[in-house]
Amino acid sequence: MATGMRIQRIQPGRQRQIQWGCGCGLLAGFAVLFGCVGLYVFGLLTPIILSLAGVDRVGSTDDLLETAPIVPTIVIVEPVPQQRAVFDLGDYGQEIINTNTQSYSVVVGGDGNHTGGSSVTTTVATATFSEAGLLDVCRQRSGVCRGEDSRFRNVRFDLRPGGVVILTEVNAGVFWQRIGVVLRLTGQQSFEVIGVDIDGSTYNIGSLPAFIPADTRATINEAVRDVDRIGNEVLTDLIVSTGGDDYRLQAISIDHTQLTLTLR
Repeated sequence: MATGMRIQRIQPGRQRQIQWGCGCGLLAGFAVLFGCVGLYVFGLLTPIILSLAGVDRVGSTDDLLETAPIVPTIVIVEPVPQQRAVFDLGDYGQEIINTNTQSYSVVVGGDGNHTGGSSVTTTVATATFSEAGLLDVCRQRSGVCRGEDSRFRNVRFDLRPGGVVILTEVNAGVFWQRIGVVLRLTGQQSFEVIGVDIDGSTYNIGSLPAFIPADTRATINEAVRDVDRIGNEVLTDLIVSTGGDDYRLQAISIDHTQLTLTLR
């Protein structure tokens, strides 16, 4: 005896409910997707994710650098470009620079200040570096800038009025994350590291996100401490020799295109 097959038909009202349910689910998915895209476009997604991960945000990088003292660049009277200069870095050796107008230049001349009513001007020198020039010097002294450390790549310098952001991409395992060490001028001859820049915000160096491997985070922390300590020691001891004279650092000025050391 054959067994009859029973076909159960979906009632029209229930079918509409299923369609409405799928439609609402689809719309909700698109809403979430477009919401995330909107947050990303306006630079809000990364801060939210890092905040949820417990990373301590110091503030907007641009706003933090705006509080740095602005030192005007000196105007040299009768400037004489130098073809070669020796930078004595104290305990950290010497750097010999053959200057060029595109990356770095050294100029010697007078500052226009007359003393005792005489026509004699004080001799000063300026050493000016572009972003490309800073990277070139870094490549001469650091394997990280030369791309020899697999944890970092694509180092570059981003000059800002009142400071500089040293940018690099960090190997986070399954992807590369761009971060930047934020240096802010604290006076005419010194600077401080105020944190790490991620997508325009500066975060506390001690609370880097967990998606960066532990050994890489330790390396970043150590490198930041070295930049802060060694950098200021070098500025204190710096002597630039050119044209038969020695000059010591007097002031640092930075704008969007170049970093200038004024020396006497």
